[in-house]
Amino acid sequence: MCVIEFVSEISQIKYVINRFISYVNMQATLEEDKEFELRLVANELLANSITYAGKFGDVTVMYEAYPDHVSFCVADKGTGFCAEDKKNVDVCCEEYLFHENGRGLFLINQFAQSFRYNRKGNIALVKLEIPLKRQEDSVASL
Repeated sequence: MCVIEFVSEISQIKYVINRFISYVNMQATLEEDKEFELRLVANELLANSITYAGKFGDVTVMYEAYPDHVSFCVADKGTGFCAEDKKNVDVCCEEYLFHENGRGLFLINQFAQSFRYNRKGNIALVKLEIPLKRQEDSVASL
C-alpha cells in the first residue's frame, strides 16, 4: 500500500492524482476509459477533502492496485460533512443541477463499486472494479 501526505491545498490535487495513476500503471496498464474514471473519482474525493479539511492541515491518501480493482482512502482532520444531508440529494433534479454540494458524492457513487465514509465524513474509502491488464498479458496476446 502506498501513502501520500500533503498540505491541504487545491494545487496539490494534480500532483497526487498523477502519482496515484503512475503507481497503478506500474502494476499494470489502465485502459483510457478506466483511467478517466479513476481520475474523476480521485479528483472529487481530494477536492472534498481539501474543502472540508480547510485550515486543519494535511490530507492523507492511501492506495493499492489489485488484479481486479483499485482501492484508495482519503482522510483529513477537518470537520467533515453531514452524510445524511447529502444522502438523498438528486443532483439530476433541476433544483440541484448546478449546486456545488453533493455532485461529487453522486459522481463517486456512479463509478465506484464501493464507497464508504465514517460518520464524521472526514475519511472516505473507495473501491473501483478496474481489471488491470498486466504487461505480460499484453505481450502474450501479440
